[in-house]
Amino acid sequence: MDGRFVEFQRDIFSEQSKDEDRTQMTAAENSELNKRLEFFLGLVGRRLRLSPAVKAVEWLIRRFR
Repeated sequence: MDGRFVEFQRDIFSEQSKDEDRTQMTAAENSELNKRLEFFLGLVGRRLRLSPAVKAVEWLIRRFR
């Protein structure tokens, strides 16, 4: 729906992200992940009435706590 979301396929929505565990990440890695999540949430915030946006946010919450 919006080309700005494509870049998130390479990190927070990638297959590799399914294997990442925040408790095993360094403080720097967690900080970078937090920045990516905040950026995504800033973009998706205006679209939370759309089902795909809600599903993406729910998945991120379950995945990264």
